[in-house]
Amino acid sequence: YVQDFDITQLQGEADDTSSCTINEAKNRNGKPVYPCGIIANSFFNDVFSVTRNQSNGDQTIFEGNDWDGSDISWKSDRERKFKDVSDASDLNDVSRIGTNGNTLPFPTNQDFQVWFRVAGFPRFNKLYRKIGDTSLKAGDKLIVTIQNNFDVSSFDGEKHIYLSTTTWIGGDNLFLGSIYIIVGTLCLFYSALFLAKYLMCPRPPGVMTYYEWTGIGADSLRT
Repeated sequence: YVQDFDITQLQGEADDTSSCTINEAKNRNGKPVYPCGIIANSFFNDVFSVTRNQSNGDQTIFEGNDWDGSDISWKSDRERKFKDVSDASDLNDVSRIGTNGNTLPFPTNQDFQVWFRVAGFPRFNKLYRKIGDTSLKAGDKLIVTIQNNFDVSSFDGEKHIYLSTTTWIGGDNLFLGSIYIIVGTLCLFYSALFLAKYLMCPRPPGVMTYYEWTGIGADSLRT
């Protein structure tokens, strides 16, 4: 799954599908699929819109900077990895119809770039939009309208909406924080253990008690 794409195609050569392996996600109606591969053809294409109901009765639809889809992908992906075709006429020679009959996005679509960063676990989060200029207040209600395009019923999948406050070190990630604490605690424990062993049973430099040479000339050394 993670290797089924063509980097040359993602950088502007729309008809190059040589590195894609699954035919259903590679050719359609005699034309190369753009973009090809299982990752691209499994693109999460649900659409979300949000309305804010304030406690004073005002209602606002999030749009523009309040529903910001810019800078949601990695900077290196936006600037170097994914590029549009150099000649728009090349799109006449490819098919942009996915395996589910949906229209595939262009590689420069940031939602596509976010999806292309494949998750390492079956449960994962993907950044969709940022609420930019508006500050949410206690009592505000958000009504999320979902255009359900991505069917998960065939594999008993689940989809959830997750709101998080991000900082310069990223968003709320309980799993990652827990792993860091556990690994740090283990490192501290073993460091203390090795330090105690060194202080109580030091090994003088140059002592060869635990060293045994088994290479060339080992027999002569033993005699």
